[in-house]
Amino acid sequence: MKAKLEQKDDVVVISLSGRIEMDYSEPFHHACLKDIANRSENLIFNLNELSFVGSNGIMPFVKTLHELAAMKKNKIRFCEVSSEFKRIFAASSLAAVEIFETELKALESFKSEINLEIIEKEAASS
Repeated sequence: MKAKLEQKDDVVVISLSGRIEMDYSEPFHHACLKDIANRSENLIFNLNELSFVGSNGIMPFVKTLHELAAMKKNKIRFCEVSSEFKRIFAASSLAAVEIFETELKALESFKSEINLEIIEKEAASS
């Protein structure tokens, strides 16, 4: 499994590719919780090019994403998620995550959220 990180305004997009395998679970866990989580509060995981063969490695992968989502400071979105991953998410602790069809829609969701926060702050100060 490979991860490509891109900074897009105040959002970090993590594009995952390759296959989920048990050998990658610990490095992925460390990278997510130590490195990626500190780069930005807003994260998008693009799973378009990610696949898995069997269940080996999928549970540590889901557990890592759950731990990252549980961190109060991080807002996480997923995009371009295959039907297989949607089923896994639905049956796991990630059932409530926000999934978008495209990366652009996921990025726009953060912009909409920021605009709403600005409006609420302006209303509170007047």
